Amino acid sequence: MIFEDGTDSIKSGLHKAVDRALYKSTLHLQGEIKGESPVLSGHLRGSVDMGIEPSRLEGEVSTNLEYAMRIEYGFKGEDILGRNFNQKPNPFFRRGAKNAEPGIGKIFEQELRRPINIAYKKAGL
Repeated sequence: MIFEDGTDSIKSGLHKAVDRALYKSTLHLQGEIKGESPVLSGHLRGSVDMGIEPSRLEGEVSTNLEYAMRIEYGFKGEDILGRNFNQKPNPFFRRGAKNAEPGIGKIFEQELRRPINIAYKKAGL
């Protein structure tokens, strides 16, 4: 009789679960940040993008709009066009990140539980 402990199956399942959790949590973060972004024309909200690098376990949410930083942190002074501003900060990225924290934890918990539950079922536990 050959005894198979199932560790290879669990390892494979966990790697896939981490990849899924990374994607889903980055998507969740993007949604929260978009939800907090101020909307005048929708250009800023539409520019909030995401990317993941599973091999480094990194997810990123960003925007390529230069004025997003002025909105996030505020701006006081003259811009390059000679206009004067006294713009208060509207930290939509930071609010979105804070709002996303509980959901990200739940996403990882759910995704990592799945392969472990499958392994238990296969083992008859």
